[in-house]
Amino acid sequence: MFRVVIVEDEPPILRSIKEKIAAIDPGFKVVGEYYNGAAALLEMDIVQPHVLITDLHMPVMDGEALLERVRERYPDMLCVILTGYQQFEYARMAVRMGVVDYLLKPPTGATIGELLASLRQRLLQNQTLVESFILQRLLLPHSSVAHGGAELERYAREYFYHASYMLLYAWLPPELERDFPAAQLRDAAEAWLQDGERCYALAAPSHECILLLGVHELGGTRLGAWAAAGGPGGPDSAAVLAIPLRSGGIAGVPGALQLARRAAPQLSRMAGAAFAVHSPGEGVGEPLRAELPAAAVSHMAAFVRKRRKPEFMQALTAAIGDIGLGSLPRSTWIRTLQRLARELAPHAGAMGTDGAPERMENEISQAIWGAAQPEIALAHLTRIFGRLCEEEGSDEESAGWPEEVEAYLKANFTSNLSLADLAERFGLNPSYLSFVFKSKRGKSPGDYLIELRIEEAKRLIREFPRLLFKDIAEQVGYPDPYYFSKLFKQWAGLTPTEYKRGQRFD
Repeated sequence: MFRVVIVEDEPPILRSIKEKIAAIDPGFKVVGEYYNGAAALLEMDIVQPHVLITDLHMPVMDGEALLERVRERYPDMLCVILTGYQQFEYARMAVRMGVVDYLLKPPTGATIGELLASLRQRLLQNQTLVESFILQRLLLPHSSVAHGGAELERYAREYFYHASYMLLYAWLPPELERDFPAAQLRDAAEAWLQDGERCYALAAPSHECILLLGVHELGGTRLGAWAAAGGPGGPDSAAVLAIPLRSGGIAGVPGALQLARRAAPQLSRMAGAAFAVHSPGEGVGEPLRAELPAAAVSHMAAFVRKRRKPEFMQALTAAIGDIGLGSLPRSTWIRTLQRLARELAPHAGAMGTDGAPERMENEISQAIWGAAQPEIALAHLTRIFGRLCEEEGSDEESAGWPEEVEAYLKANFTSNLSLADLAERFGLNPSYLSFVFKSKRGKSPGDYLIELRIEEAKRLIREFPRLLFKDIAEQVGYPDPYYFSKLFKQWAGLTPTEYKRGQRFD
């Protein structure tokens, strides 16, 4: 489906064009409606249109200024102007701005039908765009190439002609709040390819990277040699999976992607990137569990009963160190230490009752998924397990500083705050502050800060509908309005324009 944005300051005309497009050609979808060029430009990266239809005379930013910015930032976008006049000056400007067509206002159904037919022909001549369109349709829920109609099947066969395909999927734990370096993975994949083979990038969340490799052959020797060499590499904590699609062509991509997303969390470890080759028919079992020596567990239980915390901490650290926290998958460590928590809880008196073991298990999971290095995870784990040797109510983490951090964020969320700033202000280790805050509030300080800013932005949109989005962005702490628009969409599920349109103003 080709995406269309309409920019027109007369609501009846905008609504008429949208309705006619939907009625004439369902292959085009209007994904954005704006009354001026500035609002449209803010959300271009979010809605990612293939076609822009814009009026020329509008407030704030007119159509000519919008077209200049679009040509600079989105050179492949097809642009159409709306005008009430057939004048040579407009034709000259259209040529200069790379406009492909124009519509006289008010456009009729016949003229819109002719425009859509012309646009479709132009769009389908762009090979990269067609490939992206097919792959996007392929990944839609409950969709496949076979369900996309005869035309989509024909284009899939024409554009995806390689003998074999392989899905290359990379993942970082989202708890780390880091973007996956997609360019690094793509460079490594393209270096592995032979002449005539292709690498296609698929849209993915920031902590993932999804590539489809079209290759001449996927013999075991070639793929095995890559695996033996460690695969494409990646940052610490990354899990990278290669899933050959030996039959069915690209139709097997959705199933392979589901498999990859289930399997990746069981590969991620703190030290280095993990790489594995999976067969499409291969299942994903339960995470493995490391066995701690029975004698070590018995000694730890005795130390817990006697409240001998120093000896307990020494025994715990030694047991973890003997197995190697950084060398095993995170999922293995979570299962191993959650079981240890269940075994030690009965020896901890009141600290081992009233839901405390369940809380410990949740904290263990948070500590391991959210730690970038083994040393950080170990520091969190010793604090979690150390509470087993303390009397009820003696937990230093029950002090009031998490509430103080929360109050500080509420009072200063429009300021430029970082985790390091908070840690310095409250005299705490940044990783420790984030871990404890998240365990008690259910979200990291960074996520809590974003939530406060987005809620304030919603309030400003509701109460001050004439306020420009760029001014709202600055008022809530985001000097870059484009970044603000993306973040708003990510957290609110709507673009700022869509949210504003859903409000009722007096």
